[in-house]
Amino acid sequence: MTASTNVPFTWEHIQQKLGLTVGSPKAAALGTQSSVFAPSDINSLMQTRCKDGERTEHLTKLAGTLVASGVGEAECILQCLLWNSKNIEPLETEKVTRTCESIIASDRRNHPERYPVNLANVPLFDLDAGRIDKYISTNPPPYRWLLKDTLVLGKVGAIIALGGSSKSQLLLQIGIGVATGIPIAEHWEIGDPGGVLILFAEDDNDEIHRRFARVQHHLRLAGKGKELTGIEKRLYIFSTVGTSALLTERASSGEVKVTVNVDRIVALAAQIPDLRLIVIDPASRFRGGDENKNEDATRFVEALEKIAKATGASVLIAHHSSKASYNSEVEPNQGASRGASGLTDGLRWQMNLNRPSISQASELGVPKESLSRYVAATVTKSNYSATHAPVFLERMDDGYLSAVSAAQAQQRAEQDAIMRILAVLQTHGSMSARKIEDDYGGVKGTLNLPKERVRDMVKIGRQQGLLEGGDRKPLTISSLGADFLRFDAAPEDAMRGKKSPPRKKSQ
Repeated sequence: MTASTNVPFTWEHIQQKLGLTVGSPKAAALGTQSSVFAPSDINSLMQTRCKDGERTEHLTKLAGTLVASGVGEAECILQCLLWNSKNIEPLETEKVTRTCESIIASDRRNHPERYPVNLANVPLFDLDAGRIDKYISTNPPPYRWLLKDTLVLGKVGAIIALGGSSKSQLLLQIGIGVATGIPIAEHWEIGDPGGVLILFAEDDNDEIHRRFARVQHHLRLAGKGKELTGIEKRLYIFSTVGTSALLTERASSGEVKVTVNVDRIVALAAQIPDLRLIVIDPASRFRGGDENKNEDATRFVEALEKIAKATGASVLIAHHSSKASYNSEVEPNQGASRGASGLTDGLRWQMNLNRPSISQASELGVPKESLSRYVAATVTKSNYSATHAPVFLERMDDGYLSAVSAAQAQQRAEQDAIMRILAVLQTHGSMSARKIEDDYGGVKGTLNLPKERVRDMVKIGRQQGLLEGGDRKPLTISSLGADFLRFDAAPEDAMRGKKSPPRKKSQ
C-alpha cells in the first residue's frame, strides 16, 4: 500500500474540520481550551465508530480536540490508536501516528509555551566557558569604586534606618556627590563620578526642590561652586508620588514576578551619559509581595540586580529597619533590615543609620541632650572591602548632613550650649551665674541643659572671653561674645564651618 504524505495542518484547517468556535491561536494561548472542550466531548468522539470515508476526518477532529484540551503528545497518539482499534475498518497505525504528529507539530509551532523543552540532559553551561586558564595567565581587574574603598560600582546596596533618620537626605547628598565628584558629607570620597538617576516615591517635587537647594547652598558656602557647574547634565531626579512603579508584583498564580517597570527604568537610564548610580527610595514603594517572605525579597533583589547589570550602575535603595533596632543598647548590625533576611542576604553592601548607641554616644562624647543632632552611619555589610568604623553625622537645622569627629562634636556641643547662655543674657540682661543655672537650667529650664552643664559652660564661656563677670559679679556679654552672637545670626552652616570658638584677644 502506498504510504500517505505527512501534511501539517494549520489551526484554521483544524478549526474548520472540527467546527470549533475558538477565535484564534492567541485565545488558545490564554488557556481557554479547557473551558471549550469538556470531557464529554472527547468521550463522545472516542465512542464514535467510523467506516471508510469518515475515518480521517474524525481522526483529525479527535486529535485536534485532544491537543486543544491540553493532552500531551504521547497520550494523544495513544487515545487516537485506541479509538482507531474500535473502527469497522481501522486505519493503518502509521497513518494515525503521522496524523497526530502533524497536528501536534502545528500546535507546537503556534504555541511553543505549551511544550517546555526537556533540559534534564542538557548541561547548564558550556564546559569550556568555565576553564580557569584566564585566571592563571592574566591579572585580575581592579575594583571600580563608586565610593572609595567601600561601595563597588555596579553592585546593589541599601541604606537601612528608622523613619526620620535622614535616609533620603543622605541618598540625595550621595547622588549630588557622585554627579559632581564632591566628597559626601565632607567624608566619603567618590571613586568614579558620573551620571545619576534618583527616584523618590515619598517626596514631591517641591520637597525635592527645597532639599536640593539646601545642599547646594552648603556646598557653595564650602567653596564647591565650581564643582557644581554642569550638574544639571548629570543628575536627574523624579518624584514617583502617586505613580505605580512596582518592580515586582504578585501574579494571579501567587508567585511574585518582575514587572515591565524594570525594563522601563533601564530604558530611562540608558539616556543618561556615563551613568554611575541609580537611587530607589524607599524600597517598600517599589516592591510587591510579602516583605516577610524570603522568596519575595529575593525576587526584588533580582529585579535590582537586573537593573544594575543592564546599566552598569550601582543601585542603592532606602529601606526601613526593624523594631528591634529601636533599642539603643543594640549595636548596628546587618540584621537590622525590616522583613525577610533574604533582602540583606542578596545585597552586596549595607549601611545602617541610627541614633548613636550607648557605646557610640560614649565614644562621641557629647551630652545626652545633644544626641538627637547626630546619626551614626555604620557599614554593616561589604562584600568587597573591610567594614570601617562608624562615621558620625551631624544633622544641621535644615537637614544637611556633615561628618564630624568626636572632638568636633564635643566642640560644637559646647558652642551650642554657650550660644544658648549668651542668648538668655541678650534677652533678659545681666544676671549671676547662679541665677542662670537655677532659673534656666535643669529639666524644666529653657536652656534644655542640666544645671551642672550650665555651670561648666559658663566657666568655658568666661575662659574664651565670651562672658564677663562672675565671682559674685553679674555675668554680661563681652564684645567678643556680641560678635559671636552676630555671627550666629548668619546661616548655620557658616557657623558650623568655624573650626573653633573665637579666642580671647590678647591684652
